[in-house]
Parts: sequence; structure tokens; C-alpha cells
Amino acid sequence: DGSLSSTASQAGLEFEDPVQMASPSPRRAVVAELFSILDDGGGGRLGLLQLQLFAELRGFGSDDIAWARKMEHLACQGRVSREGATLEDFDRLVSDESSEFYCP
Repeated sequence: DGSLSSTASQAGLEFEDPVQMASPSPRRAVVAELFSILDDGGGGRLGLLQLQLFAELRGFGSDDIAWARKMEHLACQGRVSREGATLEDFDRLVSDESSEFYCP
């Protein structure tokens, strides 16, 4: 259905009912957990390949060259740095309703 919890489930994540989670922001907890899983190297940034994996889970079905162009466009817009997306960048991407990364 394109929701954040659906995308997280596709990535193999299971979460408690958000209403029952102790965190003041259940959505933020899901975003942070998804970021952590995508950040397989533990560097604190999602690079080209990690963001491409997320985009593919969201339905972005293009080749590597098109994806590299998309990332360059995001970097030029200042939405991510060329070094990769931080947790804050990732949170903004998935929370921005005008973004193709948006997860309700």
C-alpha cells in the first residue's frame, strides 16, 4: 500500500503497534530502524546503493544510470549530500508528501 510500515515489512522489519510503542514518535522510530537496516556498513549515511534499495522497495524500477542521475538531482537540490543521506535527510525524504520517497 506504500505506507512506511508496508515498506518496512518488505525490508523484513516487524514492529509493535505504534500506539503501544513507548517512543514519543512511533513514525520516527520506524524511520530510524529502517535507516539502520539500510545502513548496512554502519557509517551513518545511506549511499547510492542503499538508497537505491529503498527506492526499489518503493517501486522505483529503473536502471543504475537513471538512479545515479536521480541521486545527483537530489544532491543538487540539497536534499541529500553527495556523501550520502543522513538519518535526518532520510527522514525528510520519507516525510515529504511531494517526494517520490514519501511513505504515509
